[in-house]
Amino acid sequence: MLKRILIILIFFIGVPFLWIASEKAGGPRNSLSVLSSKFSVKQTIGFNIDAVDIIELTNKERVLNGLSPFSVNINLNDSAELKVDDMIALQYFEHQSPSGEGVSDLATKVGYEYVIIGENLALGTFRSSEEIVQAWMDSPGHRANILNKNYQEIGVSVKKGLYKEEEVWFAVQHFGTNKSVCPKIESSLKQEINSINASLKEEEREINTLKKILEEPGASNNINYNESIKLFNKKVVDYNNKLNISKQKINFYNSQVKEFNNCIATFQ
Repeated sequence: MLKRILIILIFFIGVPFLWIASEKAGGPRNSLSVLSSKFSVKQTIGFNIDAVDIIELTNKERVLNGLSPFSVNINLNDSAELKVDDMIALQYFEHQSPSGEGVSDLATKVGYEYVIIGENLALGTFRSSEEIVQAWMDSPGHRANILNKNYQEIGVSVKKGLYKEEEVWFAVQHFGTNKSVCPKIESSLKQEINSINASLKEEEREINTLKKILEEPGASNNINYNESIKLFNKKVVDYNNKLNISKQKINFYNSQVKEFNNCIATFQ
């Protein structure tokens, strides 16, 4: 008896925020392809299929094609399981859940910070782990995910469940590369820059107020005029020194951002 086995994939590349002082640029890009195939299978699904076998078979395909095997990531296992459980509970088979949640959202939910993330899905009355992996390898889009040299880690979940009143296997592969592979951007430095710039704005207001007083008609006749001039000049010197420190920190921070984004670009 012929049973329909559906397989679906998503390829999602995350692009980081680029900060120059207080600005940001960049955003995620993604492409989506839906595929369906037919395979000759038995109606019963009493076969033993597990995530460990799927990962081992997937890594064999990687090695056969001259690539390094995936490392197993616990967080990606968790995100894959969230996807399987959600599809079973809400009875859907799509990358986007009914609430609009996708693979990137799941990765964020489990604490996986990525530079690139991807997903393969499978649903059907599969007889073995080999059959699931072979189905993915026979599909150009899913094969591309498995053999993508930019992915370094994998997480898998596979469970039996009801779909449209039929017992089937749900399988999910989540691929990713952790953000830690790229040079770190110091978030504390960004906060320090913001703090300095806020202080500079306050000092600028004080300087302008004092300057306005000193430029008033008859101000030079005030007995405290010379002291006010000295105070004004001191505030200007302090302001300029702090401004130079801010510029140096901004340049250093932006160099970190540039290195990080250059790293990100290698995964696109």
